[in-house]
Amino acid sequence: MVSPQLNVHRKRVLIHSLHEAKLTPDLDLLDADLTQMPLGDYETSGIVRDYSLINLQDIDLFNSSLNYLILTGANFARAKMVLTD
Repeated sequence: MVSPQLNVHRKRVLIHSLHEAKLTPDLDLLDADLTQMPLGDYETSGIVRDYSLINLQDIDLFNSSLNYLILTGANFARAKMVLTD
């Protein structure tokens, strides 16, 4: 589980690092609070990240940004996506 003590920037770095290491299938994001998190960071890194098949089931994405992400086959079942772009 992603620790609630981590701030938004550190959560993003953790998820990006685990994804790049091909460990996101083992990452439990169930009920994770990713509110106000800009998962896509193309503006700062110039990288379009491929999060195909990531499981974002039941997580809170309130006011988060998913811009510049490839999300083919991602699972958003019951995710809270109010004000998410």
